Amino acid sequence: MITEIPFQVNKSKIVEEIANLIKEGEIEGISNIRDESSREGIRVTIELKAGSIPETVKAQLYKLTQLHTTFSYINLVLVDGKPQILDLKQTLQAFINHRIKVIERRATHDLQQAQTRLKILDGYVIALKNIDKLISIFRNSNDSKEASANLKELNLDEQQAAAILEMKLHQLTKLEVDQIQKESREKSSEIESLQEILRERPKLLSVLKSELLQIAKQYGDSRRTEIRAETVNFDVEPVIREERALILLSNDGYIKRVPSKSFQIAERDTPGIPSIDLKEEDKVLRAISAHTLQTLMFVTGQGKAYTLKAHEIPEGTRSSRGTPIINLLQLGEGEKIADLVAVDEFTSTQYLTLVTRKGIVKRTPLDAYSNIRSTGIITAQFDESDNLAKALLTSSTGQIAIITVDGLTIRFEVSEISVTGRTAKGVLGIRLEEGSEVAGACFLPNGPKELTILTVGKRGYGKRTSVDSFRLQKRGGSGVLGFNVNSKSGDLVGVLPSIERSDLLLVSERGQALRVNSNAIALQSRTTSGKRLVELADGDRIASITEIPSEAETTTRRK
Repeated sequence: MITEIPFQVNKSKIVEEIANLIKEGEIEGISNIRDESSREGIRVTIELKAGSIPETVKAQLYKLTQLHTTFSYINLVLVDGKPQILDLKQTLQAFINHRIKVIERRATHDLQQAQTRLKILDGYVIALKNIDKLISIFRNSNDSKEASANLKELNLDEQQAAAILEMKLHQLTKLEVDQIQKESREKSSEIESLQEILRERPKLLSVLKSELLQIAKQYGDSRRTEIRAETVNFDVEPVIREERALILLSNDGYIKRVPSKSFQIAERDTPGIPSIDLKEEDKVLRAISAHTLQTLMFVTGQGKAYTLKAHEIPEGTRSSRGTPIINLLQLGEGEKIADLVAVDEFTSTQYLTLVTRKGIVKRTPLDAYSNIRSTGIITAQFDESDNLAKALLTSSTGQIAIITVDGLTIRFEVSEISVTGRTAKGVLGIRLEEGSEVAGACFLPNGPKELTILTVGKRGYGKRTSVDSFRLQKRGGSGVLGFNVNSKSGDLVGVLPSIERSDLLLVSERGQALRVNSNAIALQSRTTSGKRLVELADGDRIASITEIPSEAETTTRRK
């Protein structure tokens, strides 16, 4: 039951937001939601399905709705006429200093008024003591100006004389005389008290305290919020359903997450099924497989990195377009994502290895990216004419395979790439022929005997080739023929390490996707062009390929 909502949050919008999340399947376990609010207060009742865990649902609500939100403010204060940003203690001290100045100015003003009034009262007392002389002066004076001058005989100044001239006759009665003398004593006492406030700091602070207590008594009410020296973080990851998903990114920057089960295994050489709703002239840029709890590391064409949890990418269907990536990442002006990788942990034993279109390679420990700012950080310094071709996760042992668009392939030990810092430039990985460029790269871990290299051309032709068919070379060589590129196959578009029982997802530029088992892909020699893996429409081309591990491997990972 919801009985309170955060500041500046609309109750009706929260109810609508929760209902939409239930409808879209983002929050599971809620069977019904009712708004029972009245004049007595807020009351939103949430009913759970049988078997639902209340704490799990609560964590999802706090994470996905505005039931848990932040309210930012800036303590911009004018201090001595200058704007300053203060913390809470400084703000309180600035307020106290302001109130002290107010009390001092008020006391100074009241003191001047009291002293002026006492002076006039003293003139009244002198006049009353010399009442006969006063009357004589009034009788013998031709006008008020002469009377004022003659009153100086009683040692009265101009201010006192003016006040006496304005006196009314009834003020000369005995009762009025007593009142004047009483007021004179009160003013003397007031002057003494005001002088004490201005002279003694403890007295001034005592006045400040009593005034603040009076304000609190008159205007104060019970505190509605608590101030705690702690932060509240509702970690939703323990309640996120861990599943294999496909991340689809278009050239125009639309991104979405689709459960991998949305793509069933199909026969080789058949048409694909729609995977994304593309705008006119937009194309699929990348498709990768990831777990919902993995961190996605996005790398721009010029080598800047951003991170985002996979489950933070809005889930869509095969027919949805997705979300503009600029709504999720703070990309700089003109920046475009070139590739992305899925990371379990940012450790020093794994590396981010980058391969550029001109064959430059660079390797940096993953822990160098463990705290990426929301505005991104530099991962490499590429030449202006160069661009990122592929981002890989590698270990300290194994090999790198790099392919060019015209089918040349080089395989060398990953240890030949020196480990460098984030901002360093790379070294030559493959020597390119004039007019050629890198199409892709993959990491070949040591161990699996059945490991093969899978290559795919733009027109949907592909094959698997034994790793041993590609002789181990030194970094910087020209490579050997690994794919017979021709008009039928089209230029090479990607390369993957392939093992038995894994699946391959091929996604075309127009968003058609086909999932095939690796066993259905022919094992051929280096110099062949492979067989057709997917039937493409006229003008369509393969944009991206990604491996989807078998369900058995996914289950093992979860354990």
